[in-house]
Amino acid sequence: MGLKSLLFGNNPALFHLSNILNHLAVSLIIYLTAKEILSWWFSQKKVKLMASLAGAIFLLHPAQTESVSYISSQDTLLGGLFFFSGLYFILKFLRQTNYFHLILSVILILLATFTRESSLILPLILGLTFVCQPNFRLKILKILPIFTGIVLIFIYYAFIYIPAGTTVGYGQTLLSLEARLNLIQRLANLPLVILAYLKILLLPLGLHMEYHFWLGQLAWSLIILTILAFLGLIVAAIYLSWQRPWLKFFLLWLVLALSPFYQIIKIDATIAERWLYLPMFGFASLMAVILYQIYLKISKTSRPYYYQLIAFLFVLFMIRVIIRNEQWANPLKLYQHDAKLSSNSFVLQNNVGVELFKQKRLAEAGQYFKKALEIEPNYAVARNNYGVSLQNEGKIREAEEEYLLAIKLNNYYLAYANVANIYLKLGQTERAKKIVAEGLKFYPQDQQLNIFDSYLKQEAKH
Repeated sequence: MGLKSLLFGNNPALFHLSNILNHLAVSLIIYLTAKEILSWWFSQKKVKLMASLAGAIFLLHPAQTESVSYISSQDTLLGGLFFFSGLYFILKFLRQTNYFHLILSVILILLATFTRESSLILPLILGLTFVCQPNFRLKILKILPIFTGIVLIFIYYAFIYIPAGTTVGYGQTLLSLEARLNLIQRLANLPLVILAYLKILLLPLGLHMEYHFWLGQLAWSLIILTILAFLGLIVAAIYLSWQRPWLKFFLLWLVLALSPFYQIIKIDATIAERWLYLPMFGFASLMAVILYQIYLKISKTSRPYYYQLIAFLFVLFMIRVIIRNEQWANPLKLYQHDAKLSSNSFVLQNNVGVELFKQKRLAEAGQYFKKALEIEPNYAVARNNYGVSLQNEGKIREAEEEYLLAIKLNNYYLAYANVANIYLKLGQTERAKKIVAEGLKFYPQDQQLNIFDSYLKQEAKH
């Protein structure tokens, strides 16, 4: 991200182009990796077609739009590129025993490790890939040193590198109502989470950011139906995959790759489309094999219609991606659209307010900040933003209260500068000094607080 900022400056179009090229590169690697893995069970002629389908599904699935369009998801794309490239070269090493491939694969997987925290799941996925290989026992002497070395590095990363690099943040809390739930409640929510992900994968309609829900919001009848549907899926998956090793592998890939987002550890939303980027390989490959199996079972006279059906599905995918990208191109349109679909998201309500504020639609912006606070009164960002809205209306005392509450709730960095600005305008120098000094304890590099600090020191000399 730092290098891209240096190269692209503040031009979002260049960042978006970079994301598109990255996604294209990952899709190509998906094709190559799928070829390697599918060759375990199918002939080379079949493998090429199925791998092409897998790469196309991965490339064009509408759920990928958030990962590609959201600039902050660059770590997802880059991590995917490093990991799938590393996996591809490991598979080539196991087939050809070329040590250049081994060295390259280890470097790439290490780069994936340092790209984002959720990559800590990668050893499990690598382990699954190793174990599911044909003749796994014959290759154990090759696999064990590689796997052991990678796991040790991941342990170092998890328990030494991440804690050592932890710093004070900018006052953000977990942006999720589900983060308040205890572990039992979050585990009870798991069937609903998995079913929601399956719905996005199989029927990618009504896509939006900020999915917030939990099982306790449903009626008891729906809770029972959800749990029964979930158990039915598990039984069906076990039965169908019993004699189909490819089905077992890709289902387990999907389950493992999603595991960091099962709410066992508190995270920022119930689900997010961008979290499907790594699991999408399992889904895309699985669907590619199923589509090909159907192709083999239908008559030759019906196959042209089958080609047309698949082409039509890809056209629908592309139309859905275009529509979603148009929404992403306009932040206000995006947040308003998504806020309607996720009405209990205080983050989206706040974001709509921010975009309206930028357009000088101050009264409307203030209403959205209020909506955000009605959903989550402890959301410090919205408290600060509502304070700015009140200040623009001339309600200085009310604005001061909102800023101070944002500080009390979560030491929100902008609130320190905003309330210091009020004190300076009111001539309350001592109060301004106190709040600036307090803010600098938490955010010593904050530009606005340092400007105020320099100004107050200059004033003290006169």
